[in-house]
Amino acid sequence: MNNSVDGNILGNGTVNNAGTFRKSKGTNAIIFASYGPGFNNSGLLDVASGKVQLSSGTNSGTFSMTPGAEIWFARKHQHLRRRGADRRKPILSG
Repeated sequence: MNNSVDGNILGNGTVNNAGTFRKSKGTNAIIFASYGPGFNNSGLLDVASGKVQLSSGTNSGTFSMTPGAEIWFARKHQHLRRRGADRRKPILSG
């Protein structure tokens, strides 16, 4: 894992996160660009520093941010949903 990179993530395909995707360094953004891969999150997206921008994908997992960190949902193609007994728990925290 290289969590010190800030920049655009480009290319075809999809990033499927079923574990932990953590941005813990840098004050700039990691951007999953609209012309890049989708980000499907069924695990934890943890933003401890800077920003993460998601442009497409499906998210049934958890988002966590420390104070000052941000998660941007850049397009209308983001689907946030909880399943089963977890439906009443918050999706975003921090």
